Amino acid sequence: MTDAKMIGRPKSDRVCEQYEGQQFETTACYNGLRDEAAAAIIALQGARDEHLRMRMNLFNDCSEAVRRAEAAEAEVARLKDELAEAHRVIEPFATLNEGWVDEEGWTDKACQNDRICDWLGPSDFRRARSFLNKQKTGENG
Repeated sequence: MTDAKMIGRPKSDRVCEQYEGQQFETTACYNGLRDEAAAAIIALQGARDEHLRMRMNLFNDCSEAVRRAEAAEAEVARLKDELAEAHRVIEPFATLNEGWVDEEGWTDKACQNDRICDWLGPSDFRRARSFLNKQKTGENG
């Protein structure tokens, strides 16, 4: 095609006709380029969609990990409170006097004439009973 014929024609037509120095029918060349561009766009959209899907999965995974970490943190706090309560319950029983009890039972160091109610009050037993009832029923804290 001469330069005079190419003036005023779309650039894509001129590129098609000049491709590797060959002459093509303008419509066929345009359709071929359009199909290649459409295929490239579809491939890019597919890659973009895959990238977005991967980012969304990563976001969901991170959100789930944060939720599990927060739940674990709450459970740790609950267990710490429960352990502190268990320490409060057991403390009166553990601090009677060192050496009063060994693996075989009461020792000679134990006060022989005192009763357990002389050392532990009703509130100690109520607290222990309440704590054990909570443990049996599965109540928190």
